[in-house]
Order: sequence, then structure tokens, then C-alpha cells
Amino acid sequence: KPILATPHLVVAASEAVGVDSAGKAREFLNRAAELLKSQGSADESVDTWRWWIMLWKARVRLAMTEGDLDALDESTSALVELGTDAAHVPTLQFALETRMVSAQERGDWERLLEHAVARLKLDGDEPSPDAIGLHRWALGLSWWSKGEVPDALESLEEGLSLSPDRPRPGVWLRLASLKAQILVDQRHMGRAEQAMIALGHAAVQGDDLTLTIQARIMESQVSRYKGRPEEAWMLLKEVSGEMPPEHVRTAACQLELELARIHLDFGWISSAQDHVIQARDLAKRDEDLGNETRALLLEAEAALLTGNVSEARFLAASALEIAARLDDWRLLADVELMRLTVELKVQSNPQGDVIPRAQRLAASALKRHDEPRASVANRQGALLALRYRDPALAVELAEAALRQADSCRGWRDQTAAFLYVLAVSRHKAGIHRTAQALETRALEHVRQVADTIEDPSRKKAWVGGPINQEILKMADR
Repeated sequence: KPILATPHLVVAASEAVGVDSAGKAREFLNRAAELLKSQGSADESVDTWRWWIMLWKARVRLAMTEGDLDALDESTSALVELGTDAAHVPTLQFALETRMVSAQERGDWERLLEHAVARLKLDGDEPSPDAIGLHRWALGLSWWSKGEVPDALESLEEGLSLSPDRPRPGVWLRLASLKAQILVDQRHMGRAEQAMIALGHAAVQGDDLTLTIQARIMESQVSRYKGRPEEAWMLLKEVSGEMPPEHVRTAACQLELELARIHLDFGWISSAQDHVIQARDLAKRDEDLGNETRALLLEAEAALLTGNVSEARFLAASALEIAARLDDWRLLADVELMRLTVELKVQSNPQGDVIPRAQRLAASALKRHDEPRASVANRQGALLALRYRDPALAVELAEAALRQADSCRGWRDQTAAFLYVLAVSRHKAGIHRTAQALETRALEHVRQVADTIEDPSRKKAWVGGPINQEILKMADR
């Protein structure tokens, strides 16, 4: 019977997805679907219902590989219908968990939570560790999108500390990955390193390629934040060399973004721009508006480093246009920080509301316990206050910035910049003695980071960065 070829076609399609041959996979699945549709009358020797389930699950895998969210939703709806008709709980569990992935990719946190609650209810009065873990992960993502750091971490800890039975590896990895991501973003360096070690081991054991790559990228971010730029760059080079030939959704784009970031830190603007272009293309392929926004912000920074302020302003405005469509406080905060940075580079006086904007952003970040963004917002505010010849306000904001940055223990790659801005502010306010002590500390930080760079040409490139040069000039005066 031709119908008996169906499961073999579905298996062949799944194998084709595994080797990044989407066209072949689609062809096999379409042939399998035609065979199933042509099976008119019921035949007890043929389990067509189970084969339809196999078929739609294979379509889910294909859609996830290609990042086709519409195809993912279509396949999931078919599985919900099949699962409901047969009251088949495992199929409904799979479908709801897939719907959660789709909602996460779309940044639809409300829908994500709805699916997570539905998944909990599906288990009845005693939800499984998987259902609870997925619910806490969804809660964590929802809090994190609002910038609510303590609530997000609390939800994730609840999921990670489930015992005696913990969630299956795939669920545990989602929880561990998000926890590590938050701790790295918030510059909690000690806790971030511990979380990453746990994540790295689990990702390798769980054979999750995307999370394994993301864990390595986070490792390089930690090196960068700790003031070890060469180490960060070498880690990224390693990851780059180990990337598989097939497209790895999200992780491939994140790698290009991080490469662009470190190249900008070394002043390699041309190669940084190449990585940014790659990142934008990959973000568009993934339909990832968040990463597309991040690429635009890096492109704006590169434009500022080449003195192209009007281009930077246009790119920052484009980033705002995209970010405004997303429910992501942190991304909007990062866009606003770039827009304030652009105003600092404008030759004429910046827009009149820029200092209150910086203060509002700092206050909003502090309310969310986001010290890194609060500190940078206050630093920008201090520099803008200097532009407006208000040294007293500049000192106040620069002191707040340094205090907030110091509360992120182990965050060292920006320390010199915070010290420099406070030193300049105090000089302008006529407080010269403590300003000179801050200059000495800033210079010492530049030297400490430079000492971690072994290659002479890379050391020279890093020391040649604008802020480092300003500090060296200040020390020579």
C-alpha cells in the first residue's frame, strides 16, 4: 500500500531538516500529506491519526529551523485540533509548549503566559515539574521584558530549585539560560560566572547547539565586562570557528552582534561595520526585531566614531521606530541611551530636554534595580550638564553614576570612563584636588585593562580608543 510509505517520508523529512535541507524536507512532507489525504476510507491496519501527528510535528521542526513563525502557528493549530479530537494529552502538551516558543519569538509576553497557564492546567491538580518550570520561565521572561530584575530572577529560581523531580533538560536549560543572561546583562559578575558554568555543562550534556553557542557568547561578554577585551575577542574567534555550516537561529546573529561590539572597542570600525551588516541580515532572516534594533544601535555607534553624526541620528531614530513596536523596556532604554549619546556629539547646543530625559531614564532604571543602565544614563546626563555649563549638576550626576557602577562588583570595562567624567565635572566645578585623584585612578584603570592585552598591535588599538586617549591627555596636562 502506498500509504505505508508515509512514516518513512516523515522520518526522511526530519533527517533533511537536520542537515539543513529545508526544500527536500518540505517535498517529503508534502508527499506524505498527499498520501494521507488520499486515504479515503478507514483502514484499521493503517494508523493515519498517529501519522498526521508525526507529520505536523515534523512541520513544527521545519518551521522552527527556518524561523517561519506563521508556518509554526499553522502546524501547532493542526496539532491542537488532532489532540483535542482524540483527547490525547501528550499531543496537546507538545502543541502548547510549541505555542509558547512562537509567543516568545514574537515577544508576545501576554500570550506566552496564557499558553504557560494552559500548559499547567492540562496537568490537572498536580502539575508536572515540566509544566511548573515552563510557567516560571514564562513569568521570568515577562518580568524581564518590563526590566523588573528581582521578580524575573525570583521566578527563574523557583523553576530551577524544583525538587525532588526537576524539569526535563530542555526546560531546565531555558530557565538556566535566561538566569545567566539576566545576571550578565546586569553585571552581577560573580553570580553570572557561576550561572554560566552550570549552563555550559547542561547545554553540552543536553546536546542543545543554540544554547551551547549562547553560553560561549555570554562567557566572552563576561570577559569584556571584567576589562579583558583581548580574552573576549579570542573567545568569540573560537566560537566563530566552531559554528556549524547550517544556520543557527538567534545564536548566529548574537555572535555577529558581539563581534561588532568588541571590534568597536578595539577601534576596528570597518570590520565592526561588516559584522553589523551580517547581524542585520541574520536578524531579518530570523524576523528578530530586537536583534535588528541592537544592530542599528551598533551601526549608530560606528557612525559616531567616524564623525557622521547625522547618520548616527538617523540610525538611532530607525532603532526607536522598531523598538517602539516591542514590549521590551531594556531595549527602549538602550535606544534612548544611544539617542542621548548622539546629542552629546551635536556641534550646536543639544535639544533642551536632554538632561531631564537622562534623569528620567536613570530614575526608571533604578526603580527596576537596573544599576548598569542607571549609571550610564547618569554619566550621559553629567556630560550633557557640562555642555550646558552646569558643573554642580554634572558633579551630582557623575557621582551617582560612579556609585551605581561601583555597586556592580567586577564590572570594570567602563570604570575609567565613569572616573574620567567625574574628574572633568569636579575640575569644572573648581574642586581640583579630588579631581586629580580621580584622574590618577582613571589612568590606572586604563593601564590595568591594557596590561591584559598581550598582542602589541591590539594593545595599541585599544589604548587608541577615544575615551582612553582623553584620559591619557588629561593625565599629561
